[in-house]
Amino acid sequence: MSNLSSPLHVAVRLLARVAAVALFVAASPSSAASQGEAPELSSLKPTSAPAFILLNVAPSEVERPSNPSDLALSLVNSTGRFSELPENYALESAPYWLTTHKTLTWQQDSTRTLGQSVARTLSFSLASAEIGDESSPITGLSFGGRTMLFSGRYSKETRDSLDMMAQVLAQEGTANLNAAKARLEADIDAWFAAEMEKPNPDRAAIAAELRRLRAAVDDAVLLDPDYQRRVKALRERFDNFAIRREGPMLEIAGGAAWGFPNRTWEAGTLRRWGAWATYGCEACATVRGAPPITPVLMVRYLGGEDDVEGDVLDVGGRLIVNDPRYGLSVEGVWRQFTGDGDAKDLYRIAGTIEYQVRRDMWLQATFGRDQDSSSEGSLLAQLGFKFNFAEQRYKP
Repeated sequence: MSNLSSPLHVAVRLLARVAAVALFVAASPSSAASQGEAPELSSLKPTSAPAFILLNVAPSEVERPSNPSDLALSLVNSTGRFSELPENYALESAPYWLTTHKTLTWQQDSTRTLGQSVARTLSFSLASAEIGDESSPITGLSFGGRTMLFSGRYSKETRDSLDMMAQVLAQEGTANLNAAKARLEADIDAWFAAEMEKPNPDRAAIAAELRRLRAAVDDAVLLDPDYQRRVKALRERFDNFAIRREGPMLEIAGGAAWGFPNRTWEAGTLRRWGAWATYGCEACATVRGAPPITPVLMVRYLGGEDDVEGDVLDVGGRLIVNDPRYGLSVEGVWRQFTGDGDAKDLYRIAGTIEYQVRRDMWLQATFGRDQDSSSEGSLLAQLGFKFNFAEQRYKP
């Protein structure tokens, strides 16, 4: 337990410093106002930001296409000393979900046109990582973006759950509202009876106050502590509800990374750029009674001075088994150099474990071997955390 509690502690400390602006945006009135009182609909699974992939510190290089979070902070420790403060972090945001959508319902988002898919899944990421060594320290900064040309559709289970959730909220919400109103109206009636029993009551003033109190009942209900506790308990029943999209999904991504020796701005150079496409098929391979299996295929082209043997072409695949709280996967990536040199092809094999620690936080651990097994750091033993800042996305 000590190995996990320490990085979690330092991750939260870094989160407080790095993501102060992120927290402000995610909690701003302009974002919250569009969401109303609908329960939280959390992201399906964590993914590595494209900016992380370009710095070669991503826990996984073959990323499943999935809905981006409003705002996400990823922390990764790529050394063998998991008790240290993570050196690598990325911030990713989907602009569409940071703006107001007062009329968008989940039914309207169940299926998407090409334009809607691109707009609603477009995200940008910034990342920083130490990519040098002790004798030659280099700070890497990268920028990436991605979007989905096809983003599937809501699964039948998701649609049924959303329908049931809407019915339960309507029924129990109305019952709670009526119960709270009945209590307040009983208090008003008791006040009225007590006032009328006083000697020489001012009937006109009492009647006017009675009308005012009854007209303000709805507003008073919303401020009633007991009613607020009931609503809070109702909302908490759906805190871990996860939207699942299924079917073919095609994502395109790209970006660039720069290196700054000794953190010197003027010494910075473009070290790597890349573009890639990823195809996944959620719930296309299922076995009755077993968690769904998601196959993912990826093709990527990388260029820049980091690849001394020339630009590289990566082709990879990944198989993912998951339920709403965990994910297990194995990936393989084959790398071919496109230059005139005689560099041998390389390959990467890695296994990844994902687990939902809290509603808004995932733990991700990766073990395996990186591309060049003879180089320092080719043994993969990474531990990362991803924090999702997601508001309710749909009209209540």
